[in-house]
Amino acid sequence: MGYKGEIVNVPREIAYKELLPAQLALYPTPENVALFETERKLLVDRPQISPFVMQCRDYLKTIVLQIPINLKLKDWSLTKDNIRVALRRIVCFFFVNLIFMF
Repeated sequence: MGYKGEIVNVPREIAYKELLPAQLALYPTPENVALFETERKLLVDRPQISPFVMQCRDYLKTIVLQIPINLKLKDWSLTKDNIRVALRRIVCFFFVNLIFMF
C-alpha cells in the first residue's frame, strides 16, 4: 500500500478488515503524524516505486524459470533471448534490454 510513515487512502473495508486489526496502519491523527515525521522526511529522498513493481519483483524472486534449450547445438550458451522466451512462456513479457545477466 505504501511505505512506513506515508499517508495513503485505502477503501474503508480494507482498512477495517485487514490493515487496522493487523496493526499495519494507523489513522492519520496529529499524534500519529508527528510520530512518523522522521520516516516521512526519509520518503522524500527515497525513489518512488510503484506497488505493482514491488509485486512483480517479489513474484520473479519466487519462480523457477525453465529455459528451453536446443540439444542439437553443440556450443549452446545462455543468452538474453533464451531468458525472454522462457519468461514469455509463463506470460511475463520483457524487453531484451531490461534483462541483465551476471
